[in-house]
Formats: sequence, structure tokens, C-alpha cells
Amino acid sequence: MELEPWAFGEPPAAESTEPTADQDAVDPTTLEAGDTIDEELARELNRDITDGLRGYELPDGTFMVVRPNEPLPPAVRADAEAKAAALPVVTGTSVEEQTASASNGLNLASTLSFLTGKRIVAVVYGTVAFTDFTIRPAWRAAESPLNEQGLYPIGDDRDAVVAEAQALVAQQSNPAEWEIIVQPR
Repeated sequence: MELEPWAFGEPPAAESTEPTADQDAVDPTTLEAGDTIDEELARELNRDITDGLRGYELPDGTFMVVRPNEPLPPAVRADAEAKAAALPVVTGTSVEEQTASASNGLNLASTLSFLTGKRIVAVVYGTVAFTDFTIRPAWRAAESPLNEQGLYPIGDDRDAVVAEAQALVAQQSNPAEWEIIVQPR
């Protein structure tokens, strides 16, 4: 029979999972958009999505607070715009190229929405299918609220597509939840 090392004395104290006095507990309600936080707190914010706060990882490895009803912090917006700039531009005229182009914009908007906790509209350039059954390069506002025709804003003029997306966002019940990220051309 083998005895535990503490068999002739006091058992070791059980490890506690409770925060100790030297571990700073942060009240999420005190965090401001743009605050820099550590990775552990960012992961905690990203696990508990009920309050909408996100810990967004920047390219340099730091984490920044994003609040759902406040504008993106400048560093987060700059990173989102860099992601948009890095998208491949698909400008053919086939259905396959239109599908690939649409997927690029939708994936960017979806990914940024997940990472920021905000509703993202991605204005991107690529192959677009028009209601007259033509397929050609143009601008699209992926994940925008839909217009009267039930479509995302599309067109040849980037500024006009952005303006239409902005007008549609302004009509929503909480326009502060939305951000528009525009791919440079």
C-alpha cells in the first residue's frame, strides 16, 4: 500500500478556480471602444456575446475593445479597410466569376461582423449580375440592408453605391450598429 505524501500531515490546499486578490477583475461596462486589453480579457469578451463587446485582434497582436453601438476605433477600421484592400478583384463576365466575386464581399462582411460584433456592409468591386441579366464588373454593397427592389446597392459609381448603402443603413432601427467598409480601387 502506497501512502500519499501528506499521509502524516495536513493535505495540500485544493487549487482554487476563484479569482485571487491579485487578479484584476474588469467590469465590461467600464470598457470604452478603443481601449487596449490583454488577450485573456479579449477572449472572455468574445465568449460572452450577450453584451456585444468584442476584443478585436490587431495585426500587431494587441487587442482593442469594440462596442456594437459605437463607431469602430480608428485602428480597427484601418485593419478592416486593409482586409478589404487585400480582397482579390474578380472582373470576368461568367456566372462562376460573379459567384466568386459575390462570395468575396459576403465573406468579408460576415467575417468582420463576427470579429467586431457590428453589422458590416462591404462595398467591393467585382463581377456583378444585374437585373437586366448582364454580368459585368461594378460595385456592390454586400450585406447592406436591401433597397426597394429587394437588392443590395450595385452600380458603376462607387460613391453612389456607398451613398445608397448609407441611406439604407440610416433607415434601420439602430444605424449605430452598422459600419460601411469600402474597398479601395
